[in-house]
Amino acid sequence: MSFREVDLFGGAMRCAIPQSFADVSQIRDVPDNQEVFADFHTDSSLMFEVVQYQQTVTDQDAPRYFFRDLAEVNEADPWEVLQVIRLEPAIMPNLDGSICKYLVMGHQTVSKFREGREAANVVAIYMAIIRLPEHHSEVLISFNDPRCLSPASSSAPASHVGVPNGTSLHDAYSYLNQEGPQQFQSLLETFQIRDWGLFG
Repeated sequence: MSFREVDLFGGAMRCAIPQSFADVSQIRDVPDNQEVFADFHTDSSLMFEVVQYQQTVTDQDAPRYFFRDLAEVNEADPWEVLQVIRLEPAIMPNLDGSICKYLVMGHQTVSKFREGREAANVVAIYMAIIRLPEHHSEVLISFNDPRCLSPASSSAPASHVGVPNGTSLHDAYSYLNQEGPQQFQSLLETFQIRDWGLFG
């Protein structure tokens, strides 16, 4: 897997992403607080997002809070958090070790473009949460990794992702693309914030 360095938010952030991921803003509008990339061959996607700091959410609760929020935005049903890890400084060496960082992993069953329940896909979600209370902000980095595409989904004809007929949702989650976690870790290892003025 080859990677390339990309500037985010006008160069305020920088990291290495998989070479196959294209800038989604070249084909559709993306909100100013997001940077979105996608691999149209696998239907995987990567999003960097800056959101307001949630003062009422504790550090320990933040991973599940933001994962649930994403599930609600996606209208995912069902969804499940499988693991939460507090990231050691070595995982994101370009950030100060005192910064609170978490990784939450799970899956969501999502219909792309609200195509309906029959077109729902099983998607593995890897999300890093970087809490920056002194800047009144949180940085969310989300990697969406399809594990099982419904034949009725608009993603199915274009993607090479799939599982054998009769595969359960649980098995689908672990069946495909074991590179996902490694790709995400490589991204985190190169992530850096270069201009703190981005946060105001």
